[in-house]
Amino acid sequence: MPERSHPPVAPADGRRATAVERLRRLPAVAAVAVVLAQIAYPLTPEGTARDRLTVATVLLFARYIHPLWAGVLGALFVIGRAVYAVGYYSAADKRGPGAGITGIVNLVLLAGALFGVIRALLYQP
Repeated sequence: MPERSHPPVAPADGRRATAVERLRRLPAVAAVAVVLAQIAYPLTPEGTARDRLTVATVLLFARYIHPLWAGVLGALFVIGRAVYAVGYYSAADKRGPGAGITGIVNLVLLAGALFGVIRALLYQP
């Protein structure tokens, strides 16, 4: 029996996607993977509202600014939360570096998402 290959996802104009076009989608896939990992493995049960805000800002940042940088910032957020958790579990006063990382990442994501949305609203055709 011959092995079947999956057809590539076609672009909107109906032609076949090239390898370069498929590679351009990877940053968006990475951003979504980071967001899904954060949803699946929350570090604290109390942080659901904050985590939802982070998920929304990562997705908006990916849509309106750049998906690669959204993935990088989302990964930094998850790393910051892990640093926060390790510091908190060892001694509550050692959670500062993790809180600083997540705070800065959240501010960058929120500012970028707001900038992108406002720019899209002002300059829509």
